Amino acid sequence: MKNQTLKDERVINGKRKIQSHGFQIVWLVLLITVLIQQYLYKAPFTQYAVEFLIVIGMSIYVVIANIIIGNDIFNSKKRGQVIIVINSLVTGITVSVISTIINYINYSDKIQHPTPIHLALVSGITFLSTTALAFIVLEIFLFYKQ
Repeated sequence: MKNQTLKDERVINGKRKIQSHGFQIVWLVLLITVLIQQYLYKAPFTQYAVEFLIVIGMSIYVVIANIIIGNDIFNSKKRGQVIIVINSLVTGITVSVISTIINYINYSDKIQHPTPIHLALVSGITFLSTTALAFIVLEIFLFYKQ
């Protein structure tokens, strides 16, 4: 008979938590490297395609695995609609800010006089469209989960 040591549940949960945080760190670093290569270095897609596909694949895996085992991703029983609205707004703000900064860096020298009105208009359109798209996608996820 092999000598098997009993593993404490707290130790196992601690190891799983560390691995989960490691996964999140790797995912975030890959996402940041993709964004840096794409926007700051203006690298061709072939240079960062592997990192991009890994980030997308990891994201899809996490969502599908949580849906398959029945985890409530949006906590829909308590405050699902509020979470969806908050996530949509945060997504819209984040994409709008990043897009505005990148557009200003890339095109400020090509536009003669970029006025704050033009900047606000483009940022507003980006915010509204991204927020609406995120809201629709999250609503679809919530609908199919139920």
